[in-house]
Amino acid sequence: LRYGLIALGDSSYDNFCGAGRAFDALLQEQGATRVGEVLEIDAMEQPEPEVAACPWVEQWGTLLQS
Repeated sequence: LRYGLIALGDSSYDNFCGAGRAFDALLQEQGATRVGEVLEIDAMEQPEPEVAACPWVEQWGTLLQS
């Protein structure tokens, strides 16, 4: 399994993007291969997550094809 991961969180909490980080670790423990880096989006700084996510998804798609 190859995967990409976008984690949305709020940096005012101690467990910022905790679910995404935990899911990433679980997938890797099961032998999955992450393609690219995890994108962590801070809702405190980015009120519209899609602004950060769309370019990441385009880049991720390119990585999948290589």
